[in-house]
Amino acid sequence: MPAAGKSYAVSDWNAHDTALWHTCEIAVDLAAGRVPQALREVLAPFPPPAPDRAFWASGTFELMDLRAAGDGSYMRNDGFFFATGPLGLALTAAAAVGKAAGNSFQGQSEAGPISWILVSDWAELLFVTWALLFHPRHPQLLSGAWLPPGWLDRCAAHAYRTRLASPRLESSGRA
Repeated sequence: MPAAGKSYAVSDWNAHDTALWHTCEIAVDLAAGRVPQALREVLAPFPPPAPDRAFWASGTFELMDLRAAGDGSYMRNDGFFFATGPLGLALTAAAAVGKAAGNSFQGQSEAGPISWILVSDWAELLFVTWALLFHPRHPQLLSGAWLPPGWLDRCAAHAYRTRLASPRLESSGRA
């Protein structure tokens, strides 16, 4: 982060910043109970499931499947899926988590609890969508901890304006 009063170079803006900007715009709509529109063209090898649906994002991810005591291994799954519409949002979350579910049941495996870590430029979008729709009182959502500290200032310093005034989100209804 530059010192106070200094500006960011345009080259400091990266793919993760772009994903965060899109996430902020989508989060504003979801928190207000609106179904967000696609903000950019998303190329996918298959079309949305219905004409009134759109993809919000696509990109690579690594889903680490961390299991309790054992060999310390994890399962890597690459790919990304995101859809809109009443069923699309739930299917999106299910697609990402479902890849790692495999033989587990409610976060348990034969060896014990499982933790999943999603590594992606779009991880915040998946979290915010899930939390606003299914766990609107999630501590990270309410505290704003889902967005990197100082990122809204970074966004403003690059002249990319977002409608998100604060990373602290509360859902006013389901989209």
